[in-house]
Amino acid sequence: MLKKFLLVLMALMMVFTMIPTVAMAEVNDDGVTTEFQAMLDKVLDKDGKLVLKCVKPANEDAMALLCWGGMQYFYPELYDKGFYFSPVTDSDSDYYDPEVHHITSLTSVIIGYNSEKKEVPVKYEYDSQIASDVKKFTDKFPADKSWFEVSDLELINYFINFDSTVYENPDFFVPYADPLANFSGELKKLLSNTNMFMDVIPGAGDDDTFITARVGTAFFGYGDTVYYLSDQLGARGNHVIYVPANTGDSEEALIAAAKARINNYIGSGKVDIKKAEDISIESYKAEWEESLDKNIQNAKAFLDECIAQIESIKKNDPNNTEGLAMWERNKKYAEEDLEYIKAYKIEFMNSISFLDKAAGGLTFELSITGRNDTYNFVIIKDDAKLAVPTYASADLKTDVAVATSSSQIPLDTMIEVKNVTSGTEYDRIMKVLDVENSKTFDIKLHSASKDDYVTKLDNGKFEVKIPIDKQFEGKNLVVYYVDAKGNTTEHAVTVKGGFATFETDHFSIYTLAEAKGSSAPKEEIKVDGGKAEVPADVIKDASAADKAEVVITVPKDKEVAEITLPVASVKEVASAKKSLTIETKTATVTLDSKALETFVDKADGAKITLKIDEIAKTALSEKQQKAIENMDFDVIISAEILCEDKVISEDFGGGKATIELPFTPAEGKKLGDYTIVYIDNNGNLFRIPTKVADGNLVFEIEHFSEYAVALSSEVANIPLAGSTPKTGDASGLAGWAMLAVLAAGTAVFAKRRRED
Repeated sequence: MLKKFLLVLMALMMVFTMIPTVAMAEVNDDGVTTEFQAMLDKVLDKDGKLVLKCVKPANEDAMALLCWGGMQYFYPELYDKGFYFSPVTDSDSDYYDPEVHHITSLTSVIIGYNSEKKEVPVKYEYDSQIASDVKKFTDKFPADKSWFEVSDLELINYFINFDSTVYENPDFFVPYADPLANFSGELKKLLSNTNMFMDVIPGAGDDDTFITARVGTAFFGYGDTVYYLSDQLGARGNHVIYVPANTGDSEEALIAAAKARINNYIGSGKVDIKKAEDISIESYKAEWEESLDKNIQNAKAFLDECIAQIESIKKNDPNNTEGLAMWERNKKYAEEDLEYIKAYKIEFMNSISFLDKAAGGLTFELSITGRNDTYNFVIIKDDAKLAVPTYASADLKTDVAVATSSSQIPLDTMIEVKNVTSGTEYDRIMKVLDVENSKTFDIKLHSASKDDYVTKLDNGKFEVKIPIDKQFEGKNLVVYYVDAKGNTTEHAVTVKGGFATFETDHFSIYTLAEAKGSSAPKEEIKVDGGKAEVPADVIKDASAADKAEVVITVPKDKEVAEITLPVASVKEVASAKKSLTIETKTATVTLDSKALETFVDKADGAKITLKIDEIAKTALSEKQQKAIENMDFDVIISAEILCEDKVISEDFGGGKATIELPFTPAEGKKLGDYTIVYIDNNGNLFRIPTKVADGNLVFEIEHFSEYAVALSSEVANIPLAGSTPKTGDASGLAGWAMLAVLAAGTAVFAKRRRED
């Protein structure tokens, strides 16, 4: 694929070098035209080096890609005028064939214009730590990946927010860098929602009737710097809107269902939908097949011409070795192109097979209110595809993160964070706040598709997370905002998972600080021998914030299996109708107020203890041990709440607990491949609905017992737990079935627990 891409580069270079030099061009004493010298002055530093904000290419292929896209990416205004980069090779020719020539330098390039060219050294500017972080993500990309999917409502978000005038160059036929890929939830998941961007300089793809695609040289970067280049990678969106499976097949029913989904997500009045009158799926597929067949015929014709030219030279001009070599090379490329086009036809026709699922075989037209943009699409009934995109972006360098359920945000929006430590604005804010222990951030959200900043939500809130440094550990924290007039707004902070979290509806400069007039908790959580004692004052301080959740964080640098809390303090939390979250190294457990009330009522003592830890098989009941005696694991997790050594967590009295379990999947697997499984005292097995969030497996239960982690594919046939599974419930699957479904793929909570 790289060779085919570079052949385009060769052709462009040849076109550029054949452009006649401007008549009467002024030439300086070095024989360089003033126009060429002016360009060099723009791109070279005082040492005569070309400065590129990019990692140094690792090999010839990467250097070729950088040269192909570098001028139009880094210097588009000069690219418009015909300036170009080309690699330094072992040939004087601008015609670069990777199978014949070799790039001889990764630290210099040729800059050319018309018939002039000059080799210049390159200075690569980038952050080595960011480069290392980016590599961790890009190493996960599948080797055979051609594009990332932009599906369903993600594509609607792109259609509504993308302003093509931002990217289109009136003098050239494609945008320089299209943001389509940055709307892809698939890509964002691979990048862990960090603010790495992917810009594609299209070499292929189009705004087809039922497909929007951009494929070409992909530039992955952070800020204004490129950290990774990829050949022939991009994004693709099939024009499909999914609706519930029980939707009727009539035109009216399908339109109503599609509009309902779009309106619920993006807001009413932004799109209109009607049946497409002049487009049929059958004719569309037939036209594509005919077009691809014609390309195959043309490729065959060119191959025949190559063969004829070779035979002619051998017969009539046998000394023309250069011409013979050229046509031999063309023949080889023609043979490869023919095979490529044949394979592409099969691949493409398979890729539009989604049209066969179109409800009623109908096609529709979607129009954007206030614009002339219209898009053809089909409607497919599929409950499994009814996902609603959510917005999240985390800064790769500072770990400051933003999330919102509001659909007002273009999905390509990236967070921009600057740690403000000096300057006029910083001095003004510090004078107003008069705090000593603080950290100030300028937080912005920028959308490339809008070429603008998202500053405010008309409806909804942003959740902002700021990592807590050691200077803030154990402190009563608050976030301050100071407006232009010096007025101060305080934002309540929730401390959870090592982050200070607050809500806002707009972005500006925020200061995380120790609350004025406050002090650290009167007492600290004491840890001794794997046991933690949470004092009443710690719970009281954590309850002071105006939040529905009280969060207690047990020091995570120590192994803690038992957490003891005063019953009176737990009762106060329950009476306030708040939940209680206890964070440990093993897991995070959140108990709702109903569950807390149940425990307080059952408690016959001054303290209750949460025990959550790994246990050996021998700690299980005899039936459980019998059921798992041949299992390929020897560690499980047990959780329970006791008062005076008496278990009081057989059930939660209608309350619930949410457990967030850090878990590292096996090699080749991802978190979403796993399911939580409950093992009752009789060795029976039940599935628990499981979600994935922030690198954790998250599940909700109504009693404590023993739980394990299993590959979903291995336990798909076992029953789901009832609404209130009881310890010892013997209904459902017999114990022997556990062996059959778990032996191949079960792990337990702590088997591959994430390292802190």
